[in-house]
Amino acid sequence: MNNNREKEIAMFGMEKQYVIADFEMERDLVGNDKAYIIINGILSDAQASMDMCNYQDARQYLNQAKLLISHNNKQRVA
Repeated sequence: MNNNREKEIAMFGMEKQYVIADFEMERDLVGNDKAYIIINGILSDAQASMDMCNYQDARQYLNQAKLLISHNNKQRVA
């Protein structure tokens, strides 16, 4: 098995490339200037997961949000 793939799934809940691809697809729908709304939604999912004591999912949502913030900074869209 691919060790890097397993690490990404443990960290993000899916492979990193899919986190970014999903985000970019949603960003195309809302527009670059509102990309923060998508990240805010992911952070809200993390909060809901914490409320339900599902800390593994919460951690993965937080990691997704951090990844996408970095991704956006590189592209300078949010």
